[in-house]
Order: sequence, then C-alpha cells, then structure tokens
Amino acid sequence: MIALIDMLSAHTLRIGALLELSACFMANFLFMTSSGIAIFQAFHEQPDMRGMPVDKKAYEEKIKLAVAAVRSIGMASNVAALMWALGALFILGFAVKITSDVWYSSQHRLFRYGGNFLYTGATLDFIWTLINLAVWTSVINYLKAPDEVIAHFLQGGFFTFGVIAYKCLIGFQSLLYGVSFLLLDLYHPEGGSTCLAWTLFYSWTACGVIVLVTNFLPLPVFLTLATPLLLAYTVSVLLSIILTVAWSFTIEPVVNRHLAKDPEDVEMEHGMYGNVMPSASVQPLYSATSGSMWPSSVMGSYGPVAHAGPHGVGMATVKDRRGGGGETPTRQASHA
Repeated sequence: MIALIDMLSAHTLRIGALLELSACFMANFLFMTSSGIAIFQAFHEQPDMRGMPVDKKAYEEKIKLAVAAVRSIGMASNVAALMWALGALFILGFAVKITSDVWYSSQHRLFRYGGNFLYTGATLDFIWTLINLAVWTSVINYLKAPDEVIAHFLQGGFFTFGVIAYKCLIGFQSLLYGVSFLLLDLYHPEGGSTCLAWTLFYSWTACGVIVLVTNFLPLPVFLTLATPLLLAYTVSVLLSIILTVAWSFTIEPVVNRHLAKDPEDVEMEHGMYGNVMPSASVQPLYSATSGSMWPSSVMGSYGPVAHAGPHGVGMATVKDRRGGGGETPTRQASHA
C-alpha cells in the first residue's frame, strides 16, 4: 500500500494530465456525435428568450434532438466528468507537493510564483469539474423521465446556467495554467522543455481568452458565432491538454529529484536564512579568523548565513580575502 502511495505521489502531474486528456476526448466525442449543441439550443432559442419570431417546427425538432442527446450521452458524460475531476485533483496534488516542500522555499521568486499560480489554477480546475459533475449527475435523474419532462428541464436553464458558471472558472484556470507552467519551467534549476513551456503558455492563454469572451458575448452574437467559437475552444483545450501531458513527462521527474532531497541537505545548500534579504541596518561583522570583514553576500537580517554544523554550532563559510582562493570556516552561535 505504501509503495502504491509513493508511486502515485511521484506521478501526480502525469496521472492528472492523462486523466484530463482522456475525459476531454471522451466528452468532446460524445458531444459532437450526439448533436450535443441542441442541449444548449433548447434553452437559448426559446421564443421568449430571443425576442424575435422563431420557426416553431424547427425549434420542436431541436427539442427532440436535445432530449435524444441527453438520453444517449447522459451516463457516459457523467463518467467523463468524474474522470476530469479526478485529473484536476491529481494536478492539485502536484501543486501541493511542490509548494509544501522545504526545497521550494529556497527557489527563485518567480518559480515560487509559478507554484502558487498552479495551486490556484488547479483549485479552480477542481471546483469547476465538481460543478460539471453535479450538473451531469442531475441529468442522470431525468434519463428515464418522459420527453416532456426532459424538455422542460432543459428549457428551465439549469443545465445551461451551470455551464456558464463553470466556464468562467475555466477561463481563469486556463490563464493561470499558462503562466504557471511557463514560470515553473523557466525558473527551475534544470527545467523541462522551454519550447513546450512557451507553447503551453500561448495555448492555455488562447483557451482562457476564448472561454471568457464567449461567456460575455451578447446572446444574438453568441448564437451567430456559436459554432466557430465552440470549435476554437475545443481545438485550444485539446491542444493545451495534449501539450500538458507531454510537458509533464519532462518536468515532473526533474522536480521529483529535487523534492527527494533530505531537508538537512537543502539547508546545507542554501543556508538556514537563504531567503532572507540583507538588511541595511545590520553592519558587517569582523572575522577574527580571516582578519577581514564579512562580505555582504553572506549577511542575512540576523547576521551571517549559517549552515548547521556539528554539536549545535553554526558554520559560516566566507571567502578568504588574503590573496588565496580558499574558503575559511568560522564558527558562530547557532540560531536554532
């Protein structure tokens, strides 16, 4: 059991991206092969919604298509929604894994921003997938209902309003994903694939912009551009998730190598106060051992940056400025 948990923990980003890719393919395949657009047309193209004459016979045909689509894809779409929610949960687990590690706090500031953006984006991702799951779970309750009941359910707008709500979250999540993947790759000590990271930035940004623009378009404009906008969104989100899967296989093994380090090794590498900015109010200390002043590069807000030494004594290393290139260890009281 422990081995299984370790395996899942080491592959959180890859598992999450693969689950989301599978769910995305499944949802789009079901939607496009079952006249899924009619589900939204049943609400948006009601005579009292458009405020203009509507061909009642054509609208009734769309209602029949919408009811048939709900019956045919309701259960499978619920499974796809569950897979997508699990994928988002795994990606959130990856964000938690890196932001809670002691190694993370010693990294470049922009790398830490990338981790925080990823955490926020994955949280939004998980929230909207839960809303989507709740919507399709509600649809399941109507699968055996008469056609008239399903038609009234779709015309009531519950399904459509749920989609509008979570698409706002998708827009902001996509923008955050694009920025976070780029920062995590560029400012990691080793990095994954810079080319993929930049491509992810552009694809996720395009996806987010398309979703947000679609949500805030006036209804007549939306109905006119519904098909091209839906196609653009589908292509951008599929491309983004495919690239995320590819990028996850380059970045996650590299991140895992650093996360596997012992906390004491990280302290020895970066210093106990490696993230504290030098304070102008602290004067350089005099080193009796080297006969020279402490260089400002090793000064923290509380004095020289100390490494944990034996017997509870901090060891601070400074460059010997007496003409040699060696380093002189100097003992000082531990801050612990």
